[in-house]
Amino acid sequence: MTKDSIEASNAHSHGGKYHSHGASTSSHAHDRIRGSNKVSKLFTSVSDAVLHPSKHHLSLGSLLHKSGTREPAPGDDLNDWGMTVDDEAEHVELFKQVLAEEPEVEAKRDTALSDERKLLRFLKARNFDIDKAREMYVKHLRWRKEYEVDDILFKTFPERESILELMPQGYHMSDKEGRPIYIQYVGAIKVHKVMAICTEETVLKLFIQEYEKFVHYKLPACSQAAGRYIEQSLNILDVNGLSLSVLTKETQRCLKKLTQITQDNYPEMMGKMIIINAPYIFKVFFSIVKPMLSSRTQSKIEVYGSKYLDKLLNYARIDCLPEDLGGTSRFTIFDDIGPWSNLTPEITSKKELDMYDSMQMSKWPRNSRDNDTEAYCSASGSSGTVDQKPSLVEWMSKLENDFEKSVVFRGMDMGDFS
Repeated sequence: MTKDSIEASNAHSHGGKYHSHGASTSSHAHDRIRGSNKVSKLFTSVSDAVLHPSKHHLSLGSLLHKSGTREPAPGDDLNDWGMTVDDEAEHVELFKQVLAEEPEVEAKRDTALSDERKLLRFLKARNFDIDKAREMYVKHLRWRKEYEVDDILFKTFPERESILELMPQGYHMSDKEGRPIYIQYVGAIKVHKVMAICTEETVLKLFIQEYEKFVHYKLPACSQAAGRYIEQSLNILDVNGLSLSVLTKETQRCLKKLTQITQDNYPEMMGKMIIINAPYIFKVFFSIVKPMLSSRTQSKIEVYGSKYLDKLLNYARIDCLPEDLGGTSRFTIFDDIGPWSNLTPEITSKKELDMYDSMQMSKWPRNSRDNDTEAYCSASGSSGTVDQKPSLVEWMSKLENDFEKSVVFRGMDMGDFS
């Protein structure tokens, strides 16, 4: 992947897509970004390009550059595309303006554009190509509506425990970077037995539910424990026992659908994948899945045979790995142990979830650095199970008390905040 890949799609080729919005698009956009002269100037150029494509042969990336995006200076903190935080901010702002007139976004305006870190992940997934990212994000919103994802955390699947036993996967503590560790025992998957107790749709929805728990519960807890924003996981895939009998057409179809859901709807959330106990037959299995992975995702994957423990210890402490992987933790993936065991409140409704998500977005804004830490961030992890989690109200009350204590400790008067 080269840093030149930030070049976005040509405005001339997309003129037909946005022409129907006419001057209204430009007018609404200027109202929303009036407070920033730089971004307003940028959007004027982009609006002119998409509304009058015959006059322009510049890409959106070129427009960003010409509108004032400076060349990186020595010492700048650059992402994998050679972009600074300010560069990312301009792309996100432009992305929000382009998305704003989409019907799917209009229907969910309160939430569809509020999570700027999520929008940035979709931009990264399409190498900052605005139009491709727009298409991906709109499809994502349609998918969430089709699968009723907004409410899936509060649904009950009676087959859950049986399915997870036949498709063993789960989270277990966090790695040295504070990321949750996801472990999947691929060689132990028995899709044919799963299909005997439920439908494929149930499997997919349960998978989506687990991913939503990762996004809304596990990542915020890991961020709080680490004292910085965490948005990715360390994935360990144990392929011990993988054989041709596992790779049935039914299994292949199911795994492809699960992979597609991850790629299309949860982009840029895997920090590293380590595949262990890989036999020769794994090459056959991997050849099935690999074409569905982006080149950027493929670059994050490491494959090892039976001598893998030293490699895992580069990323995770030995006491954070279960015993069956060579670690010393007495817990397993079925215990679901990690910072979220202690730090995530009990959330029982969509309204509470929206409130909790809003607090997290305020706590970790998109332009904050990784080492930014709120005064009330706890560094506590998890060493065991929790009998009962606090309600969201109790959790917020404790958060407020912890914050007041930290302020008093630093010799500040709480009256300064009133």
